[in-house]
Amino acid sequence: MSPIQFLDTRTTLLVDLVIAASIGAVCFGFAKGLGRNRTIETWGVGTLLIALGLAITALRGANPGFVGILGANTAFFASAVCIYRAVRIQRGVDDGDPTGWGIVAAGVLLFAWLYGTTASAQTRIVAYSAIHGLLIARAAAAIGPAIGSARTRAHLFTAATLWLTVAAMVLRAVATVLRDLVRPSD
Repeated sequence: MSPIQFLDTRTTLLVDLVIAASIGAVCFGFAKGLGRNRTIETWGVGTLLIALGLAITALRGANPGFVGILGANTAFFASAVCIYRAVRIQRGVDDGDPTGWGIVAAGVLLFAWLYGTTASAQTRIVAYSAIHGLLIARAAAAIGPAIGSARTRAHLFTAATLWLTVAAMVLRAVATVLRDLVRPSD
């Protein structure tokens, strides 16, 4: 039996959780070392929210489905708002991002409603991908103007990573829709 066969989804989620939590902790350590840097602290909060979402997802089955879906989605959506806010704080703008938090609230309400209906998993996947993709796209788009002439390879890499996440959300939604369209009728 190959060692890769022991790598199940839950193990992968737990490894990702440890990585995200470690990066969040490192952000707080750097922020403290820089005299409480709010940009890095806010990015750290976003990363810790990713870890929380991964933890809730890994515990599916141990918690009610409603709690798992709403909890994980809320954490992932909120993480994207924190990442967007970190970029804005770096620019000297911190309005609290009422638009981002409004999108999170609307997403949570949508998923509460979808969970209470007979909505398919495919519908929830497309909805999640659209909301999360939108929130991450806001952060990716904000990096360019936020950096201006001080753009570095690290900024470009971060923006590219966020845009790749958006692309993954779009591909996931499209693949879900296409899979349902091409699936033969029984």
